[in-house]
Order: sequence, then structure tokens, then C-alpha cells
Amino acid sequence: MRSWRRRDQATLASRHGFVRQGIRCQVPIVPVATVGGHAVFMLSEGRWLAGLGERAFGFKSRLRGATLPIIAGFPFPLALDILPAHVPLPAKIRTEVLDPIHLDPDPERADDLAYVTSIYHQVESVLQAGMDRLAGRRRFPIFF
Repeated sequence: MRSWRRRDQATLASRHGFVRQGIRCQVPIVPVATVGGHAVFMLSEGRWLAGLGERAFGFKSRLRGATLPIIAGFPFPLALDILPAHVPLPAKIRTEVLDPIHLDPDPERADDLAYVTSIYHQVESVLQAGMDRLAGRRRFPIFF
């Protein structure tokens, strides 16, 4: 989950494995841009709160990752999203399948960090451009 203000931001978390796998399998990468899935106002990802709980109690939650989202919604104006206890907002999800990104057919390129990183950045930029285009089609900035 991402905060409301970062809802239209492509986040691949510096994971390059999909590029390496595409090279090894000799298949193109087909980015799919999607916007509009945020059906709740998440004010904060709550990383600091999750870290505080981990430090205070000495355990890491198995149910949640490294976040403890703080949300605003109905019926509670402000709540921790530990369990889904909110009524989601109506949301229109827009998706666009983007042009494939063809990779070098040489399987040895999977070990070339410079090449893998360049493809990763290309995928990230194409994906962000697609998300920006879809976000620009919203008629009402919150729901649709």
C-alpha cells in the first residue's frame, strides 16, 4: 500500500529480477500501467510506527510487512489499517497494456548489471509515462 499522494507513482522497489528472468527466458517485458485502485485515503504508510512496534516488542509482524498504514475514512475518521475496518471509496480502475520491451537474446546479458539496470530504468520510465497518461484522464480527481 502507498500513501494517497504517491498513488500514481510507479514503484518497482529496485527489484531487477524480472529483467533477468525475461533475458533468460528470451521473452519481452510487457509493462501494464494501472491507476485508480486506491479506495481509501492512506495518510501514511506507517513505516515508523511498524518499526517502533518491532523495537518495543521485539517481534516482526508476520501478517503485515514493514508498514502499519494510517488511514482516514468511514466509519472511523482516523485508524490503523490492521484489519480492513473501513468502507472503501468508489474507485474506477484504469489499465493500459503498454508496448513490449524487447531484450537482448543473449542469456549472458542477465549477468551484465549495467544492461539489466538500463532495461529496469526503461521499464520504470515507460510504466510511469503510462500511469501519468491514465491519471490525466480522471474527470474527478478523487474517485474517477
